[in-house]
Amino acid sequence: MRLVVVEFMTLDGVMEAPGFEEHRAGRNAWAMDPGVADEELQAYNGEQLYGADALLFGRTTFQIWDAFWPTAPEVAAEMGKAITALPKYVVSKSLQRVEWENTTVLRGDLEEEVRGLKEQPGGDLKVYGSADLVAGLLELDLVDELRILLFPVILGSGKRLFRDEAALRHLRLLGSRTFASGVVLLTYDREATAPTRDNLDAWNWTDEQARSFRAIEDAVVGKSDASSIRLIFCLEAHFGALGGNPAQRGGSSRRGSLSGGGANIAGDW
Repeated sequence: MRLVVVEFMTLDGVMEAPGFEEHRAGRNAWAMDPGVADEELQAYNGEQLYGADALLFGRTTFQIWDAFWPTAPEVAAEMGKAITALPKYVVSKSLQRVEWENTTVLRGDLEEEVRGLKEQPGGDLKVYGSADLVAGLLELDLVDELRILLFPVILGSGKRLFRDEAALRHLRLLGSRTFASGVVLLTYDREATAPTRDNLDAWNWTDEQARSFRAIEDAVVGKSDASSIRLIFCLEAHFGALGGNPAQRGGSSRRGSLSGGGANIAGDW
């Protein structure tokens, strides 16, 4: 089976509470607003679920689905029955037992368990939500395709899809689709090689530019008067014109880097 991640995400990267599950600031159901969840989008989401051969969850997302879909209201009862009939897998070391039909708890090593599922015959093994699980799957390079439905919403709080300090990863855009509501579907697959950095040396900072920035920055640290603020704006405009990055504290041979925090596969996802 192919592992396909399907995510609802706001413009500020939040994936938490697209439905009526709880949100700490009460900002849930942002993906169900009639202004964005039009018939076209609903039809696409239905196709995604009906096109799955199996579902894979982290514990939290599984428990959200388990609380709703087995006893879904009449308007969603048909889809609830289809989800119940699908093979479902939940990655958890703390979940003691499950009562939802056709559900298997995966308690072993994440990579071994998921590779075992991918080796089974079939079409798409789909993951919804489950941000921590998705982080682990990306870290282990197990995701075959990533489908992000980007909603025209800035939520301001909530769990982000991609964790801070995740490993640098390059993806390849397979396609995009814009729905009438303004939701944009972005489909990616994993890119085997990083893009080249040819011709970038001409834009790199010189030692003199880096020292100049640090000196000016140190001079205004701790000040909040208007002249200091104007100086910062001027500095940003100056370095923006050079195409540089004022936050990069180094000379011509120094570049920023991102390092991964590693996948925590010991607990729940």
